[in-house]
Amino acid sequence: MSSIEIIATDAVRDRIAHTDYLVPFINENDKEPSWDGSIYAYKHKGDNHPKSDLAGKVLVQIKGKRLQRRSNSKRENYSVEISDLQNYLQEGGTVFFVVYIVNEDAFIYYNCLLPYNLKKILRDHSNQKRTNITLKKFPENKNEVSDIILNFVRDRDKQRAAIHGEEINMESLCKSKEAPKVSIGFTTVEREKYIDFPFDYLFSHESYLYANLSHGISLPVMHFSNVEQTEMKMDQAVSVEGKLFYSSIEVVSQYELEKILFGKNICLINDRNKNVSSLKFDLKGSLSERINDEEFLLSSMRTGKIEIGNITIPFDFQQGWMDNFNISEWKDHLEFLKDAKSVLDKLHVKKELDYDALEERDILNLYALVSGIGKNNLVSLTDIGNAIGKYRVGNINLLIIVLKDEDSGLYRMYDYSDPSLAFKSLDEEGTEYPTTICASLKAKELINFDNIDYDIIFKRIESIKYTKFFENQITLFMLEVIKAYDMIQLPLHPLLEFAERLNEYMANQGVKGNEVTIEINRLQIKKRMGTLSTKDKDSLMSIANNPSNDEMSITGAYILLDSHEEARAHYNELSVAQKKVFKEYPIYKFADWNE
Repeated sequence: MSSIEIIATDAVRDRIAHTDYLVPFINENDKEPSWDGSIYAYKHKGDNHPKSDLAGKVLVQIKGKRLQRRSNSKRENYSVEISDLQNYLQEGGTVFFVVYIVNEDAFIYYNCLLPYNLKKILRDHSNQKRTNITLKKFPENKNEVSDIILNFVRDRDKQRAAIHGEEINMESLCKSKEAPKVSIGFTTVEREKYIDFPFDYLFSHESYLYANLSHGISLPVMHFSNVEQTEMKMDQAVSVEGKLFYSSIEVVSQYELEKILFGKNICLINDRNKNVSSLKFDLKGSLSERINDEEFLLSSMRTGKIEIGNITIPFDFQQGWMDNFNISEWKDHLEFLKDAKSVLDKLHVKKELDYDALEERDILNLYALVSGIGKNNLVSLTDIGNAIGKYRVGNINLLIIVLKDEDSGLYRMYDYSDPSLAFKSLDEEGTEYPTTICASLKAKELINFDNIDYDIIFKRIESIKYTKFFENQITLFMLEVIKAYDMIQLPLHPLLEFAERLNEYMANQGVKGNEVTIEINRLQIKKRMGTLSTKDKDSLMSIANNPSNDEMSITGAYILLDSHEEARAHYNELSVAQKKVFKEYPIYKFADWNE
């Protein structure tokens, strides 16, 4: 063995020997292929270790190289033979050392070549005889040295199944039907240092992510080095005085720094380095999120504490956390947000108001809405010439009725379905009939307005005295509902059930003269839901074969039967005006000559 190799071996052996958990068995005259000896790692600290305390034996390879001047690099590249790497893999891995000798000084670099890393190297360089590996500075601290070798033993044992197994990665893991649980861990001789904040270890050390498979088998998925930040969602109830505000929190950890995120707006920061805690509040999110966050913050300020699970955390707001926080202003703002939410609930709006996207005009419209509908005040609005129209607040579109107060010139606002408003319609002879604005809504209005509520509309229709004139209005409205369903192109939607409900309502009134229309509409709704039964088809044939029925009804019956030649023949019997009307009916979508 050359003098360089002796110096290199002595340097590694000396560094290992100074630890409390490791014993080197490295021989300068060892001629074993690919290895220069081994390191015995023990579970407990001591000078004399019993055999029963052995954690594992680690194979090592040591190389020496003389340099003219010292390198200040934290990493170095070193060329190794592919055959050596293959041997390392078969044995479960090797700790590879290179000692750079400058004058009388020795600088140790290393790489823990575990199965996960070896397979990646061999996969990318299998057709070569040599390849470069990256080396890191070997620490001088004896505890850090012990951790490196003990973690090598731990990870080698967990990665044995990977030697001959298939490689897996995060992408394949996410695509698997039954994704296994994953884990990340480490061992350290300084347990007291990291017991309260285990993530701090990951911020300055290497680690592996493992997929835990059946039968106790683990496979490495990813290799981490000096993690900068970890994020973890925890299902923990967050409450103040028993009121639940959040069902989970997000914990973001950095070295000596923890952040607990409540919702979108509130972040509790604990800087362990400076021994300082602070609270950041950035108002954002939807209307409901803002209400919840502001109420949580004000409640915790009032009580001086919050509960996370079974743990109570005191908040001392006298420490200057919220110097620029005007409690009175925030209380007023919270009350306005609650009023806005109450108004939108009153209007049956289920969509969340995206408060982040509101412009100045939207804010003004929201204030007017709260005043006009929430508090029943007269408000100033732009005269658009119509009593009913669109009222927009950000991403929410409302169908609103406004009536001008002639004395003040201001307007009173109503929801389109407000039961206090009475409407009448005139027939061709000028006779008045009670009606509801709900029965005149068009398909696009049913889709585009966010305060449309099918149950409310149905109640308003039920509240109107049923007449033949109103039945015709309901029929036309029901066809608009079917059109709206066809426009959204979703297989399952409440609109179709709403249309069926309206048709059944008319059928149950027992008014004579509209039975054929009701039956055809029942079956065109059912055809959209699925397949017509034999009984349904018999009913349609009965309609089609009855010469007393009008041509539109017969044409519709044949269309639903998919008898398109017969349907086209009767369609051609219609006048130009009738064809124009028929094309507007939703049943026309089933015609194979749909123009």
